[in-house]
Amino acid sequence: MLTRRAFFGGACCLLHAGPALAEKRSRPRFICATSDEKWLEPGEIPMAQASLYPLERWTPNHNFTRDQRLITLNVGFMGGTREQKRTVQRFASEWIGGGLEKHIRFVFDTSLERSHIRVSFKKNGGNVSEVGARADHVPKSKPTMNLADLTRRAILHEFGHALGLRHEHHHPEAGIVWNRPAVLARYREHGWSDKKIEENVFRRFNKTHSCNGSAFDPDSVMLYPFDRELTLNGVASKLNEHISRGDRRCLIRTYSA
Repeated sequence: MLTRRAFFGGACCLLHAGPALAEKRSRPRFICATSDEKWLEPGEIPMAQASLYPLERWTPNHNFTRDQRLITLNVGFMGGTREQKRTVQRFASEWIGGGLEKHIRFVFDTSLERSHIRVSFKKNGGNVSEVGARADHVPKSKPTMNLADLTRRAILHEFGHALGLRHEHHHPEAGIVWNRPAVLARYREHGWSDKKIEENVFRRFNKTHSCNGSAFDPDSVMLYPFDRELTLNGVASKLNEHISRGDRRCLIRTYSA
């Protein structure tokens, strides 16, 4: 996936079984790509254009609770059962801890008109989220996030995007030497153009896009899982299901700056 720490707007992440090895379907794989300015219709796979957007994060100008000195992000739901909403709140709230609660808070189940993050639950919509304050440009009638799967990983990952985090495999120090023919073959099987593969897999950001120049984090919940068959130097990544210390430290540094 893309570098988790670059706060460029307009990105989404799709949970999609396609790029996974067919024989490993029991292990979910996350396919993520940055989107255009418009909100994508469910099922669309976006083209990465992250380097075209300015640095963006939530600021006090978006919604500041002055008496508590907190950026307050209102989360509205577009459909969903009571249990689905509770599940989202339970896992998403894990982000607001370890020091980040001094800078940001979530308020769940607010009206759509007052919301900054709007969650829908369309099964055919994948797991997608706008990145950071880019969500503020999405019309109130549209979701800024869809959760087709209510797993801890999916919710933490998408709310990481909502807070401004990007994917980790584009980190300049990730140390990944891609097996280009294998990657191209894998993604072509699932309808991706070579240009889309280049943008979403092979591209790397420079150090100015990382969180205060921090190192690659193999434990990041924002990391794209991939197997060794796709690399030439034996690098692979697991499916991380918890917020890493690096994930949290990145957000604390960013929002305390």
